[in-house]
Amino acid sequence: MLQSGPRSGTPAPRERPELPPARFFGKYMIVRKIAEGGFGEVYEAADVFSGRSLALKLPLINDDRALDDFLRELDIVGELEHPNVVPIIEAEWVNGLPMIVYPLGECSIADRIDAGGLWPSEAIAFAEQFLDGLAHVHDRGFLHCDLKPGNLIVFPGELLGISDFGLARDMLDEGVHTTSGTAEYMAPEHLNDGWVSTRSDVYEAAVVILEMLTGWLPENPLEIVLEDILPDSQWARAIEPTLRKALSARPEDRYKDAGEFASAFREAARGRRVH
Repeated sequence: MLQSGPRSGTPAPRERPELPPARFFGKYMIVRKIAEGGFGEVYEAADVFSGRSLALKLPLINDDRALDDFLRELDIVGELEHPNVVPIIEAEWVNGLPMIVYPLGECSIADRIDAGGLWPSEAIAFAEQFLDGLAHVHDRGFLHCDLKPGNLIVFPGELLGISDFGLARDMLDEGVHTTSGTAEYMAPEHLNDGWVSTRSDVYEAAVVILEMLTGWLPENPLEIVLEDILPDSQWARAIEPTLRKALSARPEDRYKDAGEFASAFREAARGRRVH
């Protein structure tokens, strides 16, 4: 297992080695790139011994700080155990580069939205799974800080898992702060001042849920009128107050954490489900 403490003789490379021409990385054969962000790339890969398809995450290493961010993801996800959080299968050093191996999903919620959107019943079911997973993250003392449809992975049986904890933070860190994230989803205090909390995660989660329900991402969620963009239906009117509260401009006006948001959302949706 990859260790996040002293690197015991394994120096942090300044530049990431190129993948070998044969596209093998340790015992994994690289099939294709499936995602890329500012801190890492994710590939579909096959275990050459078992034939199992997996998701292989490799860092875009430029300096020791980027490597520390990658290793922090390993530490945080290792503390999580929930059906709606994508687990780590393996982590180790290969050719001087750390890798993290995850289960391979069918697609992301972003893929579903791009392919034509979600039915309201699908969006509500996924939203409840999403909030349950995020509530577990908060209960364990962590913040995700980069919630978006591309980081929500769909597995067989319509199981949803939260992935990509590369920007996640421990709540116990003094002065929890990060200027990194995806601007379109970030809470105002995160975007403008870099301050993150469970309440900023709640805001991000609400923006994601709104996109799942409507199929589009508002340019400024603080300026939208929910009644104008949600369908004129009983289920939409039932959940609108919970979304409005979660999207409040001031952190203190939102739900205190994902657990509170999840309970309110589920209660609002109960009895108003779309079939």
